[in-house]
Amino acid sequence: MAGTNVGADRVFQTAQLSSYLLDNGYSSVVRPVMHQSETITVKMDIAVIGLLDMDEANQIMTANTYMTQRWRDSFLVWDPAAFWNITAIQIPIESIWRPDVILINNANDNLDGGIRWTHATVDFTGEVVWRTNAILMSACPMNPLYFPFDTQECPLVFGSWTFNGDQVDVIINSTVGDMSQFVGNGEWDLDGFPVQREVTHKLCCAGDYPVITYTIVLQRRFLFYFFNLVIPCVLISSLVLMGFYLPSDAGEKITLTLTLLLALTVFLLLVAETMPPTSDLVPLISQYFAAIIVAVGVCTVFAVINLNLHHRGDSKRAPKCLRRVVLGKLAKFVGVRTIPVDEEDDEVDSVTPAAASSSFMDACKSQDDVGVGVLNPVFEGDEGNEDPFACTASSSSSTCDGNEIERFMTRAMRAVTYLTKLTVDEAESSQLSKEWMHIAMVLDHCCVYTFLFIFFLITIGTILVAAVRAS
Repeated sequence: MAGTNVGADRVFQTAQLSSYLLDNGYSSVVRPVMHQSETITVKMDIAVIGLLDMDEANQIMTANTYMTQRWRDSFLVWDPAAFWNITAIQIPIESIWRPDVILINNANDNLDGGIRWTHATVDFTGEVVWRTNAILMSACPMNPLYFPFDTQECPLVFGSWTFNGDQVDVIINSTVGDMSQFVGNGEWDLDGFPVQREVTHKLCCAGDYPVITYTIVLQRRFLFYFFNLVIPCVLISSLVLMGFYLPSDAGEKITLTLTLLLALTVFLLLVAETMPPTSDLVPLISQYFAAIIVAVGVCTVFAVINLNLHHRGDSKRAPKCLRRVVLGKLAKFVGVRTIPVDEEDDEVDSVTPAAASSSFMDACKSQDDVGVGVLNPVFEGDEGNEDPFACTASSSSSTCDGNEIERFMTRAMRAVTYLTKLTVDEAESSQLSKEWMHIAMVLDHCCVYTFLFIFFLITIGTILVAAVRAS
C-alpha cells in the first residue's frame, strides 16, 4: 500500500507541475524564446527501421522510421527543488510548441507526413526531446538503367516550412543515419544512410532555409528477377537454334520461331510493368530483351527464305554464283558436305544432261531417210490405224518378214528413246530439287552459327555492363 501511495503522489505531483507550466499563459503557437532575435536550434536524428514498400512504377518509397527532435523551450523551465525534485516530465506534443519540420518531398495524402503525435520528454532546463515513429512516403526518383542489378538512392528531405534559419535552425548530430535497427527486406538491402545539411532559398520569402537530406541507399537483391526473367529469356532465345535444326518438311519452323517471339514479348511487357514509365533511361534488361527479339525476328525472316529455297523444286537452276558461294565455300566453312560446282556456263550445263537423249533421237530420225517413217512414241499409232505388223496375202513371204522386223525394230527404238528421255528429265528434275534443298540446308547451318554468335555477344555484353556497374 505504501508503494501505491508513492505512485499516486508522483502522478499528482507531475500533474501539478504540468499545470504550472502550461496554465500560466503558455501558448503552443508562439516561438518559445525570451527575445525574438534568438534562434531555436533543432537537432534531428532518424533511424530507419524497415522498408515497407517500393512503388517503382509511381516512384514512391514507404519507410518505417524513428525520428528524434531536440530543442530548448525557454518557457518550460522549473526548479526541481520547488517541485518535489522532479527533473523531467512527459507532456503531449500537441500541448507544447513544436518546430514545423516536415518532409518536404512528401508523397502521402496526409499532410502530417505519417508522423505520430506522441508525448515529448521535458527536463527542468527546458530541453525538449520528441521521439516519434513516422511512416514516411517520399518521392524517390528511380534509375532503372541497371535493373535488376541496380542501386537506388531515395532522399528524405526535412526542413522548416515557416521559419527561416534565423528563427529555427535545423542541424544534424552525425553525418550518417542510424541503420542498426533496420529489419531485412526480401527485395532490398540497406547499403547506406548518409546525411547532408544544406541551405536553400525560397523565391517567396527572404532569408536562408536550412534543410537536412537523409539518403536511403538501397541495393536490389537480384536473385528473384534473375531466376524469373533473365534465365527464362536465355532459355527461350536458345530454343531458336532448334528451329534451324528442325526439318523443313516438318512445316513447323515458322510456328516455332513465332511462338518464341511472342514469349519474349510477354517477358518484355512484364519488365515494362515493373519499371516507371520514363523515356529518359531504358533499363538494361529491356535493351537485352529488345535485342534478342530483333535477333529472333531476323531468324524468322531467314527461316522463311530457307523454306522458299527448300521448296523451290526444279523450276529453275540456282545461279552459278550462288552455287559457288553456298555449295562450295560456305558449306565447307559450316562443316556441311560440299557439292562440286560446274565451271561451264548455265547454257552448256543445261544441255549436257539432255544431249544423249537428243542425239539418240536424231539417230532414230535419220532412219526416216530410208522410208521408215516419222519418229513418234510407240503409243501414238500410225495413220489410218493400220496394223504395222500385218502382211497382206498378196505380199511375198520374204518381203513381209523383212518389213515386219524393220518396223518392229523402229517402234522398239522409239519406245526406248521416249523412256530414256523421261528418265533423263526425271533425273535432272530430282538433281535440281536436291540442289536447292542442299542450299537451304547450308544456309540453315550458317544461320545457327550466326545467331549463336549474336546471342552470346548480346548476353555476355549485357553481363559485362552489369558487372562493371556492380563493381
